[in-house]
Amino acid sequence: MNNNLIELTTETLEAIRKSHNLDDPDRRKEAVDALREWVMKQEHLLKKDFTDRYLEWRILTRKGSVERAKHMIDKICTLRTLYPHFFGVFNVKKDLKNIEGNIVCFALPEVINTDVRVYIVKFYNREPISSYFTNFLRYVLLARPVLWGSFIEYSKYCG
Repeated sequence: MNNNLIELTTETLEAIRKSHNLDDPDRRKEAVDALREWVMKQEHLLKKDFTDRYLEWRILTRKGSVERAKHMIDKICTLRTLYPHFFGVFNVKKDLKNIEGNIVCFALPEVINTDVRVYIVKFYNREPISSYFTNFLRYVLLARPVLWGSFIEYSKYCG
């Protein structure tokens, strides 16, 4: 799996699947189908056309539990509804300009040999953090799908 910024090797993905008992394609399809069925029944979700890849990743990031994945999807959608100003479309250079020079945030592009990704966030004391913290949260929510090796379409889900 490769989205050009973050590399996740096939071996890493298979190791994650195996650690959560989802290495069998039939079992994985069954879990994804169960989650999709639940999503379709949720009247309060504004967006329901999640990809199989997104649903599988939600299950994997919730330790292989479909129930935990349901809870997480519901929380993500709730956050997007309650705080839409954090999830808009932003021009980072223009709209989030005040974080420039105050924060450096990045992830190493490859996982290290123990399937761990290294993230670095450095805050500088050039301005009070209260002057740019909201924009930092927007930046993290905008960049998180890329930085965390998830999928870029995360930013488009849940309305």
